[in-house]
Amino acid sequence: MKTKSNLLGLGITILCASGLYAQTSAASPMPAPPQPPFLKRAPDRVQWTIAYLNDSKKSGDGKVEQSGADPKLRTVVKDHDVVCEKTINGNNETIQVWHVGKGITVASSDGKKWVFGSGNQQGFEEVDYDTSDFSGFDWVGTQNFVGEKKVNGRPCLVFQDKIVTVDPSRLDMIKSDIERDTSWIQIDKKGDVVSGAASGAPARRFFNIEDYKSQVTAYIDAETRLPVALVYLNPQGVVTRTYQFQELPAPVVIPEELRKELQKFEVRQKKLQVQKLPF
Repeated sequence: MKTKSNLLGLGITILCASGLYAQTSAASPMPAPPQPPFLKRAPDRVQWTIAYLNDSKKSGDGKVEQSGADPKLRTVVKDHDVVCEKTINGNNETIQVWHVGKGITVASSDGKKWVFGSGNQQGFEEVDYDTSDFSGFDWVGTQNFVGEKKVNGRPCLVFQDKIVTVDPSRLDMIKSDIERDTSWIQIDKKGDVVSGAASGAPARRFFNIEDYKSQVTAYIDAETRLPVALVYLNPQGVVTRTYQFQELPAPVVIPEELRKELQKFEVRQKKLQVQKLPF
């Protein structure tokens, strides 16, 4: 595990989303791509904060407007196979999600009822902690390495590409909606099908994966191989995630209320298990 000074050195104190994005092309080229792994898993006992800077919708006074569902700040605490995420979204709601054991998640919004679920699917925003610790970096590789750049005095590997930033479940819904859309079909008085162009109906839509790709730039600490920043475009503008790491001051303790819910869940799961007959 890296020393405390190294971990603390990974944080970015102040980053302007549009500024960092604009500086991407200024990354100093390297003679050859670095050796993998380009992104490592977080240490077994560590905590990190992800700040989301959204340089998209601005009001008249220059303040950034953010949709309620978007995260503003996320704190992740990892103690071996136990991970706790606390996310504050645009509505200032606090979403707490515990990942305990393989494939089990327990979530609560503003301290309300705990909801059990299966492990998250790895995506641009969601993390499957059984296999990874950071979302949005799966595309990073030798083919999109563009050079090295110092961020807050620390050398970072810079990767850039155009990738799909929509989560798989959302992408499936969009694709299904397009395929089921029949608004382009019109029936004339004789009962014949008339094309949209001839009837004035909307043009037929086709699903094209390229429409859901956005420019993305990743900054990864050259020494520790942990993320420093992820900058990407969304339909509203530029979003920057910055990562700051610290050593875990004490072992993670699962709240007593949650522990009781986990015990109840385990009992329910055992009751649902049916023993196969020996024939």
